[in-house]
Amino acid sequence: MVYDSDAAVNYLVYDQKNWVSYDDHTTFQQNIDFANSRGLRGLFIWAIDQDTDDFAALKAITGTDITPSIDESDTLGGWNANQCWITPCGTGCQEGFIKLVRLNLDKDGRGCLNSGDNSQQRSLCCPPWGAPDPSTCKWHGTASACFGQCDPGEVLMSTDNFGDASWCRSGVKAFCCPATSGSAAVAACDWKSGKSCPSDLPQRVTYYGVTRWKSFCCPAESVFNNCAWHGDD
Repeated sequence: MVYDSDAAVNYLVYDQKNWVSYDDHTTFQQNIDFANSRGLRGLFIWAIDQDTDDFAALKAITGTDITPSIDESDTLGGWNANQCWITPCGTGCQEGFIKLVRLNLDKDGRGCLNSGDNSQQRSLCCPPWGAPDPSTCKWHGTASACFGQCDPGEVLMSTDNFGDASWCRSGVKAFCCPATSGSAAVAACDWKSGKSCPSDLPQRVTYYGVTRWKSFCCPAESVFNNCAWHGDD
């Protein structure tokens, strides 16, 4: 590696004719100092999604130990599958976040497919205020033809070829968690033919059709208010 202080860049040469340049905390600071010396009002990074897993570039720019943060109000008092994510191979959840399950566990107990290394795993991570109880979640799908699907009242969190360590020759397994609040209520409903609902799902929330009708039917104990169709005609 060569540090060129005049150009404010690090670079390395390989195969005598190819080169790669990159920044670190030293070259970032040089660029910041240059911008300040010219009276510029700001700077930007291209591209922040190419940063390392521990946010080395963002830390160098800001001088602050950056950790992922999710606004607790976004969860509306319940867990939200959209706030969860899957890590790359060989990395775990950020400190303070909950690992729901390990993924890419092959039939020999190793990590990512063909890695041969038990540490090369991927993790499904969620914020602590937006995570379901891992003990209530489970894999669906039986090897070798898996085709896993969540049961009514469950939410799909992830799919995987190995899941609980038995390999799928076709299809994938589904990792599912019980739905909460509104999601659970909607999951208990179903579309039925006709303008009326059956006795086990007596509450008709909405319906559609011209000559053949479909009704969205829900249990009596569920309460739905202010429901509406959205979308242009």
